[in-house]
Amino acid sequence: MGAAMQILEFSRHEKVLLKNRHLSPFTISALRRCISQVLRLLLFFTLILTLQESFAAPFCVVTASGTNCWYFDAKSCQDAANNARGMCVINEKEQKAPSGNAPFCVVTGMGTSCWYYDANTCRQAASNSGGTCIPNPKQQ
Repeated sequence: MGAAMQILEFSRHEKVLLKNRHLSPFTISALRRCISQVLRLLLFFTLILTLQESFAAPFCVVTASGTNCWYFDAKSCQDAANNARGMCVINEKEQKAPSGNAPFCVVTGMGTSCWYYDANTCRQAASNSGGTCIPNPKQQ
């Protein structure tokens, strides 16, 4: 069905509403705008919720007032934790499955890489990548 035909059918529906319900063209136009705005708002909030889930950060600051998982690198997390007298921790919900089987892992916004066989090398790699060094969770 073409666009002109759909408009014509909608126009007929409006005439039926006008005839049976005594609604003015202004009321129908206002209802259309209202429905359109509600649908846009629903779409907007659905998009926001979806984006919020997809951009969860790998580091969290834990304080007496709660947990904020907004940090994508260990340094900014640690700085915020120091300022808030809290602690920077790895976001367990966001931590991706580790790759590699070495005893030490670097956690960054890109994932968890367990390729380090000594803690010093792991700490150095973590420092260079804005991450943090942790023991391999698979080996605990």
